[in-house]
Amino acid sequence: TSVSKDQKLASVCPPTKGVAGKTLTGGVLDASDGKPAKLAAGANTRIDPACPDCLLSNIEGVVRFNGNSIEVNEGFTVEGNVDFSTGHIKYEKDVLVKGDVKSGFDVQCGGDLQVCGTIEDSNLTIGGSALCRYGFIGQGKGCMTAEGNVNLGFIKNQTVRCWMSVNVAREVINSSIFARNTITIHGSPLSAAGGALTARDQIIVNTVGNRSGTKTILEVGVDFTKTDDLFKAENEINELKANLARLIKAQKEYQQLQTGTKKPPGNTTAMVSKISTAIDRYKENLEELEMRKKAIEAIAFNFSRSNIKINRGAFSGTLFKFGGRHLLLREEITGPKTVCLRGQEIRIF
Repeated sequence: TSVSKDQKLASVCPPTKGVAGKTLTGGVLDASDGKPAKLAAGANTRIDPACPDCLLSNIEGVVRFNGNSIEVNEGFTVEGNVDFSTGHIKYEKDVLVKGDVKSGFDVQCGGDLQVCGTIEDSNLTIGGSALCRYGFIGQGKGCMTAEGNVNLGFIKNQTVRCWMSVNVAREVINSSIFARNTITIHGSPLSAAGGALTARDQIIVNTVGNRSGTKTILEVGVDFTKTDDLFKAENEINELKANLARLIKAQKEYQQLQTGTKKPPGNTTAMVSKISTAIDRYKENLEELEMRKKAIEAIAFNFSRSNIKINRGAFSGTLFKFGGRHLLLREEITGPKTVCLRGQEIRIF
């Protein structure tokens, strides 16, 4: 919520006297009096000198409660839509969009992003948390990347990559959501159908899939940020192995020239030495990459506390994944159910 300078942000109500109660036998239960509360004054706020129970804003910006205190951050406000009238938005702090983010227009901010309307096919890079009061919809060309939490009304045909937790008020349709912590979808009767949900810790849904058997993937125990690093490491290893194979082949060809009946070119010995040095260096780099890959694998997958909670039910076509272990539902199950990994087997309780 945007606030102006000197605007009242919060107030503390004085404590009241406790009201005595009664036991079942008619005895008196003494009550404690209320204790005075303190104003949670944070950055860019101050206590009103004329009213010590009131908290005021020092600047014009966006107010939020960070879990411990109330703070105001400098922000950029778009009064209408992000479209041809504004162009792309790039701002180092918080951004508030009072309208929609239209297709083809990108938003990049270093703080929080709040969109009062809908977000269409756009690329959004957010340094803090994201709140879209309606939905993130389009033709599959949009991607939201946020370092904080993501809160959406609903999502359809889009991708969300979140470094913390994702909360969706209604349904998720044919979309990909990646979260390091949890994914919670509150839609009822439909929560998720189509697409893939990946969370490190937990996924909570009411109903997943539909009667048409639409394939819907729910995966837990995987840190998607580390799997990205793992994918890059594997690509580097494959590229290094291919280069190493070419060097070894060249080394053999030059060695054959040296041992042949014909007199080898004058620079053959020097080339063999250079190639041998390069091969040794490549082998060292390959060994380092293999060790880095193993280290990433050790922290990318953790299934000990990860689980999937289904409150109402899941239809056939739902695929549960715990790393390399898969369980495809062949028939409908009725909740509440918890899916977790026990030993080497995916179990439904």
